[in-house]
Amino acid sequence: MRTSLNEIRKAESFLNGTLAPDESLLVEARMMIDSQFHLNVKAQQLVMRLLKLMNRDKIRKDIREAHQSVFSDVRHAALREEIHRIFKSS
Repeated sequence: MRTSLNEIRKAESFLNGTLAPDESLLVEARMMIDSQFHLNVKAQQLVMRLLKLMNRDKIRKDIREAHQSVFSDVRHAALREEIHRIFKSS
């Protein structure tokens, strides 16, 4: 189990570009000779992309909710007016 966690960390560091050049070269070489490791690195890359997209969706949702709150809740009238004032003067 520990070995696979280490491999995941190594693959993630490789994909993020945070490995030292010599370690990066070793990962590239291993990917050429070990097809299973190559598949694992590609799977890790897909997971990282998916997580990034999911995070973007969550941020968009949070922004929509904040926008809805600011522009519809009477408690935020002063903030709403200030926002309108700022953007009208631009």
